[in-house]
This record gives sequence, C-alpha cells and structure tokens, in this order.
Amino acid sequence: KIDLLSIFVFFFNDPATTEIYTLSLHDALPISNLVPDLLTSDDNSVSLRHVNATPIHIARERYDLDGCALAESLATVLASIHRIGPAISLPPELCLPSKGATWAARALDHLDAMTRALERMDQSLAPLMGLVRSRATDELGVLADVRAGFVHGDFCGANLLVSDDDHSRVYVVDWEWAAIADTELDIARILWLDKIGRGPKVWTTPKEKAVFLATYASSSGRTELDDRHHQWYGLWFAVSHALVAVGRERRGSEARTYLEHCHSAATGGW
Repeated sequence: KIDLLSIFVFFFNDPATTEIYTLSLHDALPISNLVPDLLTSDDNSVSLRHVNATPIHIARERYDLDGCALAESLATVLASIHRIGPAISLPPELCLPSKGATWAARALDHLDAMTRALERMDQSLAPLMGLVRSRATDELGVLADVRAGFVHGDFCGANLLVSDDDHSRVYVVDWEWAAIADTELDIARILWLDKIGRGPKVWTTPKEKAVFLATYASSSGRTELDDRHHQWYGLWFAVSHALVAVGRERRGSEARTYLEHCHSAATGGW
C-alpha cells in the first residue's frame, strides 16, 4: 500500500535526484524500454504487465506516426492526470493554500531560496539574482488564482513513450517530482523547454503545438491558458536549472546558458 503523504512533495524537493544531476550521473544511467501496463486493480491489489515502448522522439523517427494525433493523445493524458487531484480526498495540509501560506507565497519562498543558494555558490551572481527576485515579486499577482491538481512535474518528451506493438498507447514515466500543485506548472514546463530548445519535444511543428494546447484547454475545461502564469514559472525553471548547472560546472557553458535565460526572463517583456 502506498502512503500518499510520502509522495506529495513541493516542487523538486528531492535530494537524491539533485545529487544525480549535480554529479553528472544522469546521462550515464541505463535506460529501459520496459514500462508497466495496468491490467486490473481493486482496493487490495494491482495487476501489471511489462510491455516494450519507445521514447516519442525516437518513435517519431522509427514509426510512421501522425504527429497531430499523438499531440492530441498527449494533451488528453495530461489533462486526465491533472484531474486526479480534485477527485481524491486530500489531507488539509496538502491542499492549497495550506498552513496559512498561499501558493504564491510558497512559490516565491522557494524561488528566493534557490537564488540565495546561487549567490552562495558564486557571489558575482548577486546582481542577477536580485533582478530575478525583484521581477518575481513584482509579477507575483499572476499566481493569485491557481488550479490545484495532481502535477507530473517533468512532463516532457524524455518521459513520454509510445507502445511498440501498435503505437496506440502513450506511457508517462519518471514520477519523482509529482505533487499536488498548480496544474499550470506542467504546461509552463513544456512551453519553457520548447522555447529554449532543450531535450526531446512534446511536439515538433507549430500545428502539433496548436493541437496540443487546444486539446488540453478543452479537455481541462478552460477557454484559454494563462501565458502570464507560464512566464512566471519559466523564470522559476530558469533559476532551478541554473542552480543545478552552476553546482555541477560553475561557469561552464550550460551554466552560462541558463543564467542567460534567467536574465532574459527577469528583464524581458511579459
């Protein structure tokens, strides 16, 4: 039996994962193409089988996939994940807002802690981190209205697979950053990774992107998505990636790239 309290963490509060990335172990880890496929479940047991699946960026090259149909399926899956939160009974401490602190305050506190950590690593980053904190505080009002739900935390091309047999099923893996949080986080992460050209993509063409976003909006009961939410979280993601990169390589090329994203997000037009 899984203790739900043990898996709901706030943002990326996972020291084991942080160490793997900081020590450059991530790319050296073996990757399996076996994923669990649910057969049956009840109150006492779960029956699984393992099936072969391929990451979507490889599947696109290997199989004749309809990109728009795949984008539609992925958006439907993500909207279904986000509906899990309101459908289950949560302890009060896991609901938003909690413990007297709003979601916005908690998010700002976490971003502030990351910027302070970057300053401790490299004092020359203090002016940039000051800009980041100032912009995040000025724009914090965009987080006043959030939709709480079950969030994957790293819904990106690297964690999405397509079944090898008939290519009709999509699997989502790597749930270590899952949390009850603002569901805009997942969308914001997808858009941010697409913007900076990082990692395998959820979509590969503007048309697929439009299909994904439209399908997600309709599947989640929204008339439109909130770009200002996404921009705030984009700043947050830039800082979190910079923190890992600076910790791993100090002033190397990857660290410089993410620090440039921090500057762009902190000073650009929203």
